Amino acid sequence: MNTGFSRRLESLTAQRPVTVLGAAVIDVIADAYALPWRGCDIELKQQGVNIGGCALNIAIALKRLGIDAQNALPVGHGVWADIIRNAMATQDLHSAVEAETGDNGWCLALVEPDGERTFMSFSGVENQWQQRWLDTLVVPAKSLVYLSGYQLAAPCGELLTRWLEQLHDVTPFIDFGPRFEDIPDALMARIMACKPIVSLNRQEAHIAAACIGADDASLGKAWQKRYGSPLIVRYDKDGAWYYDGENTGHVAAFPATVVDTIGAGDSHAGGTLAGLAAGWGFADAGAPLAAAVSSRDRGGGCCGGFELGPGLRRRWRCRGGRVTLGLARPVLAGRPALVQLQRTGHARAGGDAGELSGDRVQRQGGKPALQGAVERKPGPDRPGPGQDQQRPVRQFCHQRVFLALGHQPVC
Repeated sequence: MNTGFSRRLESLTAQRPVTVLGAAVIDVIADAYALPWRGCDIELKQQGVNIGGCALNIAIALKRLGIDAQNALPVGHGVWADIIRNAMATQDLHSAVEAETGDNGWCLALVEPDGERTFMSFSGVENQWQQRWLDTLVVPAKSLVYLSGYQLAAPCGELLTRWLEQLHDVTPFIDFGPRFEDIPDALMARIMACKPIVSLNRQEAHIAAACIGADDASLGKAWQKRYGSPLIVRYDKDGAWYYDGENTGHVAAFPATVVDTIGAGDSHAGGTLAGLAAGWGFADAGAPLAAAVSSRDRGGGCCGGFELGPGLRRRWRCRGGRVTLGLARPVLAGRPALVQLQRTGHARAGGDAGELSGDRVQRQGGKPALQGAVERKPGPDRPGPGQDQQRPVRQFCHQRVFLALGHQPVC
């Protein structure tokens, strides 16, 4: 980090209030030599049990940068909630929201040898927002208000959007994550009418472009025309672009050693919020500040070397995606799949239409219909990646997937 930026970082002072609303959850981080395939039984090497969640990662990032924030992270009662509450206390972080009943959610994060990560999650109190929790929050004028797409796409999204609409003279900052296309059009229109700053990564930007009828190259201009709202697109090692009306620019990536990418987007969001709170512009906030708070430890996210890191991720597609237990449209074996994992570990066909191995999966009469799709399954004797065979996908299946951790889980 250059000397000039270090001096500026030391003088970073908040000029605007910040509220961070979202999730605090538990991550079980494990190394996986390959993603699980249908019917498999693979052994994982556990890295650790970490606290995290997008909002908690951002709260920690802001704390490390000396920016005080009102943290609205529901913490319940149970094994996971107790770990989260104690870990937050050691970071001198406290939540303005206490859930009366229920435990916090948890996530199994699989990290492949190249650092890519895939998440399988159970939801908890972090997605069970109630009006009385919101009524306790004090959000002054000129505040920056962070929200996550995970909560906005959950059943509580309507409640949170209504609360956001009632705030006066604030700037929302929203990281939709992979949930952009899961938010109903009517609700998305209301969210975007609040003129939030939106941050997307490379894959999410591609999805957003398709949703608004643009291509990747023209997303910034199309976004401004449709929403008139600031947009940040993160291109990992290629830096980030920002679009704010006629103000457009590129910020180069700040040099950093990549250990894994868990929490990278949260670090960027935390750095950007810190810079904006201090009165910096888009060109100054973000990458350098994110590098200043990012962990050098595996699976640490913004939580760094603390024993317990990053967050609740709900399902998405293919490698680097999410499998949400008990919710629709997860992914298995590195391919988008029309299956739903139940808490028993069984799988069945279901969910909305998506893509499977490059072939279209469409809905007919409200039910999914597979059109020439195939599932890749590693061959016998549990070989590693690259030794695939193809076979047709059955529309209904009851195959189990077993994941065994190499160390006893921490409870």
